[in-house]
Amino acid sequence: MNRVLKIALSVLLIVLSAVPLMYFLVVAPHQHPLEFKIKLPSALHGQDNSNNYVTVVLNCSFPEVPKEMPVLEVVRHNYTEAEAMAVARDLFNMTTPLQVSWGDWGLFVGNRTHKLYLFYEGPVHYWVPTRDWSTKPHLPKPSECKEIADRFLEEVRSYGLVPQPIQIEFRGASVQETCWDEIRGSWNVTMSAGYSLKYNGMPVTESGFAQVIMGDRGRIVEFRGMWRNVKAGRNIQISVSPEQALRNIGSHIPPNMIPSSPKLEKLIINNVELAYLVNPPFKKQDELIPVYTFKAVKMFEDGKKVKCEWLWVPATST
Repeated sequence: MNRVLKIALSVLLIVLSAVPLMYFLVVAPHQHPLEFKIKLPSALHGQDNSNNYVTVVLNCSFPEVPKEMPVLEVVRHNYTEAEAMAVARDLFNMTTPLQVSWGDWGLFVGNRTHKLYLFYEGPVHYWVPTRDWSTKPHLPKPSECKEIADRFLEEVRSYGLVPQPIQIEFRGASVQETCWDEIRGSWNVTMSAGYSLKYNGMPVTESGFAQVIMGDRGRIVEFRGMWRNVKAGRNIQISVSPEQALRNIGSHIPPNMIPSSPKLEKLIINNVELAYLVNPPFKKQDELIPVYTFKAVKMFEDGKKVKCEWLWVPATST
């Protein structure tokens, strides 16, 4: 009798212990991601309001966010002509004669073969406007691109052009430009090494980045440091939750992201992140505020899918 009872209890324990696993295996597949419809402004589609609904599907988890974060105040620097000329000649190997002019956004140094723009708020842009497209260059391999770009970024940093709180992280190397003709076909002209930026460990929006573009034998033909000079400011409350931001995403989609045809049907959200908003260099910015960034895929009625990584919604209500 005792032996039968023990066997029965053992069977019962095995069955009970399997219940959570059975629940996981059976119930979990029926759990759906967050899905809802948002209404886009009619001006985006150019259609009547009844057609301006898009289904948003959350395909990831919401991040944990702090209660408050520091705002980063932008610090402007008015370059002197001597400073600009030193950067142009010593860092970017620009030779005379060079013209210097001041504008609303920064200081320009250049001639017909080399151009440099030093923005008052911190961004740096150097480029060679005339490139040789007629011959196939000896381009560095992707691993060599990183080495060349890393060394160059250290030089940029040594001239005080990289703000102190910034961390620069390598994202990858790839072909930047190609050329083609009917006889020789196509060939690669330049390679690019791309970097993402963080301020005190916090990522920034996609308009904040660093990029080193190189041509024949690793020669630097363009550099973009799309950052801001900043200092820590006041603390600000993260008063908007990630879900609230997502549900309000419709009012923050730029019009150029939504063509009138084909119709956008779904927006699949694959990543949600708290970040600092960095404007493009020609858009004035007094401070960097926290926002939620959304990496998504746009799905159109004709089956076409397009990546979308420039969506953001403020994380504060002020």
